[in-house]
Amino acid sequence: MSTFLRFFLLILLVSTAVSAARMTLPAERQFLFEPGKTYTVQFGVVTQPGTPTTVIVEDGPLKQYTTANPDVVKGSERKLERVDLTIKLPNEEWDPGVYTLSYRVEEAFKEGATARGAVRTTLDFINAFDGTYPVISVTAENGVFGEPLPITISVRNYGTQEIQSAQSHVKVFYRDELVREFDTVSKKIPFLAHESLSHSAVIAEGTPGQYRAEVTTMIDGAPHQHEVHFFLGQPDIVVVDYNRKAEIGRVNDLSVKLLNIWDGIVHGRMELSMMVNGTLITALNPEVGLESWKESTHSLFFSVPSYIKPGTYQGTLKTSFLGATKEMRVAVEFVEQASVEVPEENVPVWTAGLILLLLLAVALLLLTLARVRRNSRLPKKQVKVKTKTVKEKIPEVGNEADFDF
Repeated sequence: MSTFLRFFLLILLVSTAVSAARMTLPAERQFLFEPGKTYTVQFGVVTQPGTPTTVIVEDGPLKQYTTANPDVVKGSERKLERVDLTIKLPNEEWDPGVYTLSYRVEEAFKEGATARGAVRTTLDFINAFDGTYPVISVTAENGVFGEPLPITISVRNYGTQEIQSAQSHVKVFYRDELVREFDTVSKKIPFLAHESLSHSAVIAEGTPGQYRAEVTTMIDGAPHQHEVHFFLGQPDIVVVDYNRKAEIGRVNDLSVKLLNIWDGIVHGRMELSMMVNGTLITALNPEVGLESWKESTHSLFFSVPSYIKPGTYQGTLKTSFLGATKEMRVAVEFVEQASVEVPEENVPVWTAGLILLLLLAVALLLLTLARVRRNSRLPKKQVKVKTKTVKEKIPEVGNEADFDF
C-alpha cells in the first residue's frame, strides 16, 4: 500500500470518528459589570443529527449566576440551534477587575468514535472603579550577567480615569549590598489598558547567587511597593569541595560537591585520574544530574591497592557539563586503614570471687542431680506384710425401747 493511500485512509478515518460540533460567537463578549443586572447572550450551535450536545458553564466566579436554555441541544437536523445564556449578577459590590465567564459546547460520545467535538469561548465582565485603579504585577526570572535584568513590571488600569504617570524605581541587592539602581520608563495608562514598564538595566558581573529587587511603582505620585527574588549567574558548574582523604586497601568515595549556577537542570559526567607510585587510579560517574542554582554531592568511587604507600598524591578531576569539559587539580591524602582496638578491662576481685562461687554452686547441683538419678535406677526390695484377720462380734440390737438414754 502506497504512503499516499495510507495517509488518505487515515484522514478519512479521523474525519468520520471525530464529531463536528460548531458554535457561533455572540455579538458582544465584553460587558460592564453592574451589580443586580441580568445579561442575556445568544449564540448558535450546530451538531450532527442524533448527537446530543451539552452546553457546559465552566468553573469560575460567575458560574453560579449563569444558566443556559436549552442546556442540551439534541441536533435532530443539521441546522443552527439557538441557545440563550443568562447571567444574573449579584446585588453586592465586587472588587474592581475583569471577571471571566468560560463556557463550551460538547458532544456526547458516539459508538465507535475516538473523540468528541467541543468548542470553548469566554465572556468578560469588567467591574470598573470610579477614578484610577491600578493593578500592578512584578515578576522576575533567573538571568545571566551581562544581559538585561529579568524583571517585568506591568500595570493595568481598572479605573474609569486615565493614569497620567506610572513609573517604577528599582533597587537590586546581593544579600544586603546594593549592586544596581535604576528607573523604568514612565507611561500613561487609559481605562482598561495594560502597559509594561520596560527597562534595559544590566549587571555586567558579580557573584553568582540569589538577588533581591525592591520595586517602588509610582502611580500619579502614590507609591506601591513590591519585592521579588531571582538568581543571576553564568552557565557554569563549580566544584565546591571534595573528600581529601582516602584509605589504602579499600574502595573510597571522592564525594564531589558541585554547584549549578545556571537556570535549568544540567546533566553531565565526572572523571578522576591519579598516577600513584606507577599505578593509574581512575574513577568515572557517567551520569550526574544537577538542579538549577543548587549545591549537591555526588559519589565518585575509586579503589586504592593495598601496596600503595601512604602520602599525598595529585590527580585530575574532569567535569563535563553544558557542552564543555573542565579540568581541576586535586590532592588526596592516602592513609592506612584505621585499626579498631578493643580496650582491655580489669575485672574486679569481688566479681571474680562471685563468678567462682557461682561455678561451685553449679558443680554441687550437678553432683546432687547425678546421685539422685543413680539411686532412682537401683532395684526396689519387695516387703511382705503379714495381715491378721480380726473377727469382731457385733452385738444384737434389740428394740428401741431397750436402749437406755
